[in-house]
Amino acid sequence: MARGRFYTTRDRQRRTGRKGPSRAASGRKGSGSPWPRRLVAVLMVLAVLWLSYGWLKGMVVSAMIDTTIAAQGTIEDSFTGDAFIVRREEVVVSPVSGQVSFNVQPGERVPVGALIATVVNTAKHEETQTLLAELDSELGLFLEGKAATLASGQERAGAIDQGLAELAFDLSRAASARDFDRAEALVAEMGQLRQEYQDITAQFQELQLEEDRLRSQRDQVAQELQQSAHELRAGKAGVVSFQFDGLETKLRPDALETWDTRGLSALKAETLLVEDGGIVEAGQPVYRIVSDTEVYVAVVTDNDSARLLLPERKVTVKFVDTDLPSVRGQVYYVGEQEKNGFSVVLLLCDDYISGFTSLRRGHADIVKARYEGIILPASSVVQSGGQLGVYIVQRDDPVFVPVSVLGRAADTVAVSGIKVGDEVVTNPSLIKVSGQGR
Repeated sequence: MARGRFYTTRDRQRRTGRKGPSRAASGRKGSGSPWPRRLVAVLMVLAVLWLSYGWLKGMVVSAMIDTTIAAQGTIEDSFTGDAFIVRREEVVVSPVSGQVSFNVQPGERVPVGALIATVVNTAKHEETQTLLAELDSELGLFLEGKAATLASGQERAGAIDQGLAELAFDLSRAASARDFDRAEALVAEMGQLRQEYQDITAQFQELQLEEDRLRSQRDQVAQELQQSAHELRAGKAGVVSFQFDGLETKLRPDALETWDTRGLSALKAETLLVEDGGIVEAGQPVYRIVSDTEVYVAVVTDNDSARLLLPERKVTVKFVDTDLPSVRGQVYYVGEQEKNGFSVVLLLCDDYISGFTSLRRGHADIVKARYEGIILPASSVVQSGGQLGVYIVQRDDPVFVPVSVLGRAADTVAVSGIKVGDEVVTNPSLIKVSGQGR
């Protein structure tokens, strides 16, 4: 814009050739003074600047406004922490050194009294098994000989009975004939036959005694063989596991309230896996029975999360970086808030999952609540006119729409009252600054 030039009275006189008015006349107020026009120009410039400022301000603020598209979803109010699985479990050790064989599969649920495993004292078992085989062979040969002896003895005994009958008849005739020499000879012969019969009977008795002795010896060795194979049976119902971590006697439900966060975090597992057909030492754990009716999860979390929990509050436990499904439960115990900024929270699970048998430690998300609705940044919701709401962009103009906040998780909220696809302002404070919106 060209800059205007203002002329003095002397300049006009030079251009027109006229002399200036007299001193007296020059003192009067002239109608051609430039000051009113200058004032008008200044006011017009200020008005333009003011209008431009408001327009530019609105343009800048509009450019700084962020929006998001409303979408349906779910948010979870949760906290995280190191989780320790605490089970009621019974560890069974081997009474002897030997080879173990499984009678059930790992992870199988068994009733009370079920045969879980058998431990064989290998050296004694082999020695006893060899001796038993020898006794079986000896007894078998003896029984064959006994059968033959009995057969011949019984045949001879029958002949003796017949001979005695005949001699008795002859003796009767000799007595009738008063042939005393003949009678005496017959009596002597009958005595020999009776003695032979007694010898046969005695032999039968000796054979029976020998059989009884061999059978008794065999039964004793067989019992020793059976004792060399120790059967281990379930003392209670539950799930079988042949894997150990050394914490079975330390992490017990009845002792958890005595643990603090440092004690739990310092626990270290020492894995021991018993294999089918492997060798175990006397006193070494063979298997454990895990109760599937009561499982706890001890969580080490920050004090801020712990102080908001109350016993019996329902939660859902999610184990991070595992294939385990989520499990429902409730808060069982909340420990003291420790100076290190952490607390122990004990959860009682409603359900038992197979992973509980082997998992001991992991990272978990504890979900306190789930909310479904339109998911927005929490900064989107503001209060206007005593109502909570959001600004929806309609025809390039933000319009305030009341909403109901269904729930909040961290910096996210679930709301109702707007539609999927609405363009929502996420920094509505700028709208109030700019004076936009309605």
